[in-house]
Amino acid sequence: MKTVDLARAGEEFAVKHLIDKGYTILERNFRTKFGEIDIIAEKSGSVVFVEVKSRTEGTGYIPSEAVDSRKKRRLVRLSECYISRCGEKYDGFRIDLIGLVFKAGRILSVEHLENIIEG
Repeated sequence: MKTVDLARAGEEFAVKHLIDKGYTILERNFRTKFGEIDIIAEKSGSVVFVEVKSRTEGTGYIPSEAVDSRKKRRLVRLSECYISRCGEKYDGFRIDLIGLVFKAGRILSVEHLENIIEG
């Protein structure tokens, strides 16, 4: 599976996963000059910014390893930018990670880590 196809399949699955868990999807692929947030969702009055990482089995990489301190700082900046632009009032926000491992186009594992940035 090509990297672009893997990323797209991962994001599609993540959206379905979030909807099944009671989230409302507000936006996908929110872009600014600072970068992109894959999914922005809402649940119980809080906005949730979701980074999706998809990997192929056997690459030696765990999806959560792809979110280092630099990426976390960028996600915080993007989240703050979205909140300042949208004008909505939320009870709070958090940043989650959904990591997926694929093999032959099928999902082997899903990991949804909530609030990956302690503040």
